[in-house]
Amino acid sequence: MPVPIERIFIPESCFALLSIETPKIPERIRNAAAERNLIEKSEFHISVLVTRNARKAQEILSKSIVQEKLKEEAASLFTNLSWEYSLNDEYFLQENLYDKEELQELGHPELPEHTRRTIVQKVEIPDIKLFYKKLSDILKVSFDLPIPHITLFSWSDYTPLMMRGIGISSEADFKKYSRGKL
Repeated sequence: MPVPIERIFIPESCFALLSIETPKIPERIRNAAAERNLIEKSEFHISVLVTRNARKAQEILSKSIVQEKLKEEAASLFTNLSWEYSLNDEYFLQENLYDKEELQELGHPELPEHTRRTIVQKVEIPDIKLFYKKLSDILKVSFDLPIPHITLFSWSDYTPLMMRGIGISSEADFKKYSRGKL
């Protein structure tokens, strides 16, 4: 199984990402992206801790008197796992309309309402369950387990976010944004 090129933990936001090699994208998926005017991403990563889960971790940390110690523990947990992964032959079209309420919830009330679409590929990553179990133990809070995936193509009707993914933090998010298997 391949391993990530780099493990990226961003202490300020609690984002945790695994940079990976450019995956081989089947021609049928490239065609599906072209039909929908989606743009191929310039870099590829597996999001481990993002959006709602990262905000939840950041909120817990911001209230802790041992914030730096807990951040170091979370970062160490993330960087010390092997994060081996395998790519599934499962591709999905995802779409989300970011209305004012969701933008406010995400901490971006200044952004206009907009839609984002992506094509994602599912990934098997055995360490994700262990990471979330141990992170829950460290922070004393439970998290939704995300569906591991790679965003291959993206689009938005708000040009500055054309290359941004949707931010899928749970199985419920994955189902909510799914527009079908490709």
